[in-house]
Amino acid sequence: MNRVAVLLFGFGAAVACSSDDAGPIEPANETLAIAIASGNGQASRLGTALQDFLVVRVTRGVDGPAVQGVPVRWSVLEGDGRLAVKRFDTDFQGLAAASLFLGGSSGEQIVQAALVEGPAVLFTARATAADPSP
Repeated sequence: MNRVAVLLFGFGAAVACSSDDAGPIEPANETLAIAIASGNGQASRLGTALQDFLVVRVTRGVDGPAVQGVPVRWSVLEGDGRLAVKRFDTDFQGLAAASLFLGGSSGEQIVQAALVEGPAVLFTARATAADPSP
């Protein structure tokens, strides 16, 4: 039996064909989930990088296994910070990471990490004029 299945990320659907007359393969109906792994809620001085990376984890479904090779799109939605992306595609643990360099304006910075045509998560960080208290 020779079967081929192609999974479309973001849509969670499978397209399948078969070289025999057994019929199509059932759709996987698995969607990818993205969650914050670490780095949310940090604070730092204006013009400096956050101490820790912003890290997301991509899995098959909410509690499923990690998925390698999934592109993650990073963007600053609010604030004047800049991103340095360490990893665009997820690694073997399903992780992708970016570093946020805070701009010159005090206040909240919001960063989005999103799957292409799929779900997204939001990180928040605070830029302060003085060293933030522990």
